[in-house]
Amino acid sequence: MESKNGAFRFRVYTTDNWRTPFPRGTLSVGSGSGQRVVWQGKLPHQYGPRFTLVTITGDVILLDGRLNIKPTHAVSILNASKGSLVSFSYEDVLRSLKVSPAGLAEKARFGSWWISNKPSLDGSGNLALIPAGGKTLVVDARQAKLYVKP
Repeated sequence: MESKNGAFRFRVYTTDNWRTPFPRGTLSVGSGSGQRVVWQGKLPHQYGPRFTLVTITGDVILLDGRLNIKPTHAVSILNASKGSLVSFSYEDVLRSLKVSPAGLAEKARFGSWWISNKPSLDGSGNLALIPAGGKTLVVDARQAKLYVKP
């Protein structure tokens, strides 16, 4: 996955052909031979995130999981400049959206729990917009917070 401005790239992988349930991720900046790794580590999403978005400032937003089970880590934000990885649970998503679990699952189209349409970044390339439960959940990676689009 690459940021809109092409400055950052994020790769999800395992070293054992996906026998390990928790993959690794690598964030790099630059292009071609000038590319350098700015973050590398283990990811909390079993068998990898369902969706990955990379902002123009190099933050990485990991959404849901590949398995169709209620996600422990529904949203994770990697802020490479701070070296931090912050995760939000399925319950955090429910609280932010102010919808019932049944209402969220009813509209889910990707996986069986919460995402109803393909997520994207806003025009600035810094905020993630995730359709869920008839609303749009916004992930502000810089502030490490979730809120509903007004």
